[in-house]
Amino acid sequence: MTSDASERLAAAGATRVLVLDGAYGTQFRAINLPESAFRDASLARHSIPLAGNYEVLNLTRPHIVRGLHDAYLTAGADIIETNTFNANAIIQADFGLAAQAVDMARAGASLARAAVNAALAADPTRPRFVAGALGVTRRDPARQDADSPPGIADADDAELHEACMAAAAALIEGGVDLILLETVTNTHNARLAVEAARHAMKATQINLPIVVSGTIGRDGRFESGETIEAFADFMAELDLHAIGLNCALAARDLAPHVVTLARNTKGRLWLYPNAGYPDAKGHYHETAAETATALGAIAAQGLLNTVGACCGSTPTHIAALSRVTSGLKPRTI
Repeated sequence: MTSDASERLAAAGATRVLVLDGAYGTQFRAINLPESAFRDASLARHSIPLAGNYEVLNLTRPHIVRGLHDAYLTAGADIIETNTFNANAIIQADFGLAAQAVDMARAGASLARAAVNAALAADPTRPRFVAGALGVTRRDPARQDADSPPGIADADDAELHEACMAAAAALIEGGVDLILLETVTNTHNARLAVEAARHAMKATQINLPIVVSGTIGRDGRFESGETIEAFADFMAELDLHAIGLNCALAARDLAPHVVTLARNTKGRLWLYPNAGYPDAKGHYHETAAETATALGAIAAQGLLNTVGACCGSTPTHIAALSRVTSGLKPRTI
């Protein structure tokens, strides 16, 4: 069934390339927040260190999260993500906060919803959307200090389904316009997460579009060894709004793989790569102009429907990307 959100999103992207926002984890890391920022009165005596658990900021320092949402919207993003990539019970169990995961997801969705509502009030002529971010992968040691869930490798299918369904339901209740399953490293986890999201939609009686974005290595394969062609074939069976690639590599490295993906799917394509490849300390060095130029060249070929950036990117990167892609035609489906 086509939802109102699906129709609005499709209409917004019918004649132009939409712009997704940039990184959250690396932006928060750059602020160098103290341990106290990750705690409020209820967590004052929590025994496990919480620094680096950026999803808990939705509860303890919501103004910091809202500020970044506003910055990306001002920069020209049409779609902003919720700060909820790790807001599920499996991942939060590593911090002793499994019981608070749903609250983090719901609060993250509400913060992004409020930011988009404010942007819409300021300019009702420009549609804006909230993507409920849901991470379903495990940490990849090849990506230094990457913002990927650390504990999910040990979860079985039932646990993964339950955690994703609870997180998705909280995102829906918080007011997202779509569910974004991102940084997927294998199709098995993607299938489970899509099923979980749809079960959440059935429970909440709110049907939303789903986007699945995978992450690959330099060889063009997923961590599981699957090819892009296999990913495209499998995703075609799931009736998604779009599929895409994000994280791991820079745009210039992903360019040939995007061509492969485009040749093997008839649907919409999203692309939001890292701002270069991280150094040994997890720092990214690709400038906004470099990222925007590389992504603009791909979008100019008519391959993409939505473009953005991932780890290491900033509002400056998104502003440059918004300028470069302005006037470009989207991929035809």
